[in-house]
Amino acid sequence: MQGLARRARRPREKIHRPQTRRRRENNEDSVEKMQAIRRNLRKAYELLEFVTRREQRKCSLAVRARQRARARCCETAAAAPPRSRAPRALPAARRGGCLLAGPA
Repeated sequence: MQGLARRARRPREKIHRPQTRRRRENNEDSVEKMQAIRRNLRKAYELLEFVTRREQRKCSLAVRARQRARARCCETAAAAPPRSRAPRALPAARRGGCLLAGPA
């Protein structure tokens, strides 16, 4: 076993592959294409920034609204008298009456 580990290994045979790299030429057509790609990438980056800012604003507005609702809830709970165990009166619509009509 030790003899196999010490034996020199021969390199793998290289498989012939056709050349995959292309020579790039700096002509007007290539320059225009690169400029168009740069413009498109800039626009995409700007759009991504706008969307990111919009989502951040939405998130902060939602947090503020949640805080305001919580504050209102705490204010009304602190200001309201203790609830009695008496049953509440049902609205006229649930009693079978009409809300728009006056007393009958």
